[in-house]
Amino acid sequence: MRRVLACIMCGNMLEEEDRDIGTCPRCRVSKEPAREDSSGDVFAPANLKKKKAAASAPLSEMPAPPAPSAAPVPSRKPRILIIDDEPILLKFLGKRLESQGYDILTALDGQEGFEKTLKERPDLIISDVMMPRMTGYDLLHKLQKQTDGTEHIPILIMSAKGAMKEFFGDWEIHEFITKPIDPVELIAKIKDLLATAEKVRLRKTGKKKP
Repeated sequence: MRRVLACIMCGNMLEEEDRDIGTCPRCRVSKEPAREDSSGDVFAPANLKKKKAAASAPLSEMPAPPAPSAAPVPSRKPRILIIDDEPILLKFLGKRLESQGYDILTALDGQEGFEKTLKERPDLIISDVMMPRMTGYDLLHKLQKQTDGTEHIPILIMSAKGAMKEFFGDWEIHEFITKPIDPVELIAKIKDLLATAEKVRLRKTGKKKP
């Protein structure tokens, strides 16, 4: 009988003990010739059929890739306008509130504060009382005459004279803080005013801010 050097089913070279049989152990077990893919891996014909079927499947039957998760929409920082004729105090309060995550605007007198309020529409105003060109008291009365929504902005009045508090009682949402300013008290009052203003706005409109 002629000795066979290669498997008659898959063509792989045979070991010495398999040459008389004519087939390699893999082909004898599977009854089907093995195949070798382009990477050199040997796999059975059944697996080959599965790979071919997957490659020839239409795109409509292939699983869709997972949809990318939507990026969170960053919320806008509350904007606060600080009005005072002392530049050092403006700088001190501005830095302290910026470190708490607020967007800060400043004005050196009531007139500048009034103009910035109409233009920038802050979420809250912190105002001194005694200032050149326009006092904090006159500023509030001028804002009360507006009809563009600025008449509802919450206001925190700051003054060295505690007796001034009674002059601002008719403002819709307001608070009073005495100088020298305690930063802890200031931040607490700001949070309370913003929360109160949001509750009032929701009660009137029923819509949350984006």
